[in-house]
Amino acid sequence: MLKSVSVIVLEPIAVFEFGVAVEVFGVDRTDEGIEPFDFRVCGVEPGRALATKNGDLFTITPQLGLDSVLGTDLVIVAPTLPQADDEYPPEVLEVLRRAYDGGATILSLCSGSCIVGAAGLLEGRRCTTHWMYADEMTRRFPAAEVDPRVLFVEDGRIVTSAGTAAGIDASLHL
Repeated sequence: MLKSVSVIVLEPIAVFEFGVAVEVFGVDRTDEGIEPFDFRVCGVEPGRALATKNGDLFTITPQLGLDSVLGTDLVIVAPTLPQADDEYPPEVLEVLRRAYDGGATILSLCSGSCIVGAAGLLEGRRCTTHWMYADEMTRRFPAAEVDPRVLFVEDGRIVTSAGTAAGIDASLHL
């Protein structure tokens, strides 16, 4: 059973998808008889405001560092614009590997699957991503079986979702 959830955010943050993680796992619903999750928003530099894909309208500031990811039951990789593997912060890729090795379930929302792939966690796995990134994912991670026709894929403790609405479905599934 999931009790603790961390979300890793990178710049620029896709606001809607990040909001999905917050809405499903971060909202206190104890008045409805639902136990709250230990919900953590984690970034490379805690306290630094991160730009969103919405431009200069607003920022999101993670209060916790990547060390807070370790020990959580579920690690959500929020989407950002896809980058080359070596452009992702190496400490993010390392914390994903360590969290997975420590028993965490990893959930990528939309293009967050590129980060999970860059961490080497999609090799030999079936996965999905937003249809716009499916061809790129297939090229970048040839050892992964990318299926752009599904809403989400659960392959062991790695769960990947397609676009925004699919992220809702994958989150509710978990």
